[in-house]
Amino acid sequence: MPHLQLELSEGLLSRVAVDDLLKSLADGLALRETVDPAAVKAYARVAAHWAMGQGAPESFVHLTVCVLEGRTPEWESETSDVLYGLLAAGLGPVAATASVTLEFRRMERRTYRKGG
Repeated sequence: MPHLQLELSEGLLSRVAVDDLLKSLADGLALRETVDPAAVKAYARVAAHWAMGQGAPESFVHLTVCVLEGRTPEWESETSDVLYGLLAAGLGPVAATASVTLEFRRMERRTYRKGG
């Protein structure tokens, strides 16, 4: 905990420095109050098959931010803003040609398990 799950359409791999983007996102989240830097996990999944709605860009980037419940709505909103800014900056020109979205999820303490 927390997890940064980056999903992107396969065609963007040659246009996005994914490792650098993941590092930037992980570092940005680690700077937020209440986040243990050693607990941040950032990883990417590449979609080989996808479909976009009519009139939508041909490619997509989606970041899911998963954190344990208990933080204030203000913290969540500010963190979403920070991470979306880092995401857009890390995508560079791709951000203007792809559908770029961010989703914030709260993980429940009563069901979340962590080992190691």
